[in-house]
Amino acid sequence: MDHSEDIWVLSIDGGGIRGLISAEILAWLETEIGQPISSCFDLIAGTSSGSVIAGGLAIGPDGNQLVAASDLPEFFTQDGPSIFRPKPFPVVSAIRWLLGPKHNIDDLRTVLERQAGDLMLSQIRNNILLTAYDMRLGRPVLFQSWLAGGREHQADMNRRSGRGLMEFCPTQCSGDREDFRLVDAMLASTSVPTYFAPVRIPRNDDEHYALIDGFVFAINPVVSAYFAARRLYGPSRKVKILSVGTGKYERQYNYDMIKGWGAAKWLQPMLQVFPDGMSDASETYMQWMSEVADVEYFRLSAVFDMERRSENPSPDMDDASPDNLRKLSETGKQLIEENKEILRAIAQQLSMNEPVATSEVATG
Repeated sequence: MDHSEDIWVLSIDGGGIRGLISAEILAWLETEIGQPISSCFDLIAGTSSGSVIAGGLAIGPDGNQLVAASDLPEFFTQDGPSIFRPKPFPVVSAIRWLLGPKHNIDDLRTVLERQAGDLMLSQIRNNILLTAYDMRLGRPVLFQSWLAGGREHQADMNRRSGRGLMEFCPTQCSGDREDFRLVDAMLASTSVPTYFAPVRIPRNDDEHYALIDGFVFAINPVVSAYFAARRLYGPSRKVKILSVGTGKYERQYNYDMIKGWGAAKWLQPMLQVFPDGMSDASETYMQWMSEVADVEYFRLSAVFDMERRSENPSPDMDDASPDNLRKLSETGKQLIEENKEILRAIAQQLSMNEPVATSEVATG
C-alpha cells in the first residue's frame, strides 16, 4: 500500500506534571525518526499539559519547531517545580485551595511566553489543535491554527460553519475568524479549575471568553483530533493516530465507602476519576472506529496499581517533587521499552511521511 496519502495525527492527553511521561516518549520518537517530529504529523492535538507539548511542537514563521522534542522532558523537570510550587504549610494550603486557585497562573504564563513569545495561531505553519471550555458561553472550544485569522488557504473541508457543539476556532459575531496568541490558547487549555484561575481573552465584539481547561470534555483529545482531521482532509484517506496518555490509577471505590460522601470528599476523586472515565470512553470510541472505518489507532499510556502507590508516580497533577519527577521519567522510558518494536515501526513510517500540503485539503 502507498502510505504517502495517509494522514498522521498525534494526540496528547492532559495530566499536569504527568505530561513528563508523554514528553519522554516523544523525545525518543523524534530521535528515532531523525527529524523534527512536527514535520511528520499532519495534525497535532493536545489538552492541558498536552496542549503545552503540542504548542511547543508548532512550526513558527521561520519554518522551525518552537521546541525540540528532546527538550520537552527538561521543560517538565526544570520548569515544573516553578509552576507547581510546593506549599510550606499543607493545612493552610488546603484551606486556601478551597477558597481560591492553588497555583499562580502567572508562573505558567512566564514559562510559556519564554517558549512562544507573541506568536499568533495564524502564524503557525503546521496544524495544531488545542482544547478549552468557555464558561461564559457554556460550550467547548477547539483552537485550530489552520482556521485562525480567516486563513482562507487552510479552510476546513466544505467550509462548514464553526458554530455548534464544538467551536472550530472561535468567531466574531460577524462570522470572521478571530486570532489568538498561542500562549493564551495554551494557558486556556491548561487552566484546570481549582488549580489555576480561568483565562480571560477579549472578543472582537467587546465581550470576552472565560476559558478553562479542555479536560472537562476532552482530557484525551483523540476524538476531536480525528474529526478535525476528517474535516481537513476529507473521507478518502486513511487516518493513522498515535495517542499518548499520562497514565491512570485503577481506583476502586465500593458503595459503603462513597455512599455518605459530600462535596468535600468528592472534590479530589472528581478531578481524577471523571477525566479518566472520559479518556477511557474516547479510547473505546477510537477502537470501535478502527474496526469499521479507515483508521489505524495506537494508544500508549500507563496503568498504575493503587496497592503499589509508593512505587509509582503520584496521581496528583501538580506533584513536581524530585522523587515524583524521577518516577514519571522512568515510567515514560519503561513504556518505550515495552512498546519499542511498534514504536520503531511507527517511527519508520513517520520518517517517510510528508504532511499533506494545505493546497491538497479537500474542498468538496
